[in-house]
Amino acid sequence: MKLKLKKVFTNWKVILLLIFLVLAIFSMRPQILGNDGVTIRSVAQNSSAANAGIENPSAKVVPVAKEKIISINGKKIIDLVDYYAELNQLAVNRSVRIETNRDIYNIRTTQNANLGLTVYNAPTSNIRKGLDLEGGTRVLLKPEEKISDEDLELTIDNLKERLNVYGLSDIVIRAASDL
Repeated sequence: MKLKLKKVFTNWKVILLLIFLVLAIFSMRPQILGNDGVTIRSVAQNSSAANAGIENPSAKVVPVAKEKIISINGKKIIDLVDYYAELNQLAVNRSVRIETNRDIYNIRTTQNANLGLTVYNAPTSNIRKGLDLEGGTRVLLKPEEKISDEDLELTIDNLKERLNVYGLSDIVIRAASDL
């Protein structure tokens, strides 16, 4: 039995396979423990969170390296349930202390205690799940009537928020005046 086992582990193919397995696990950087918190998916422009200095995460950053919310007003956040429970307890126009894995932010709440953050449960590895397509679609929308710049910005923000709900990244939505 020991002789067979020794032959298996001295075979160069098995050694090469083990090296590749170790490298694959190292490149995924799995987090077995300490995966508490919620990860910031996006930060709305001109929101309380953006004004406090929280940056919108780049789509090119690996999932484990994105900024995570660890606590709100000193209460530990473990998952989405905790996050939304704390968000529902916030009063309008009050200061909120948000601690992330990078910094501590003091944010002022707005209507409905909205902070301008879209979050999801913290990932456990750098494996990105889902369909990754390149290319895309271009859609040109033209209003029937002239609209104000404020209404145009509001429409663009709404489109970004609605499309980000589905986990889409690298979405470019912008106003065009040269149609």
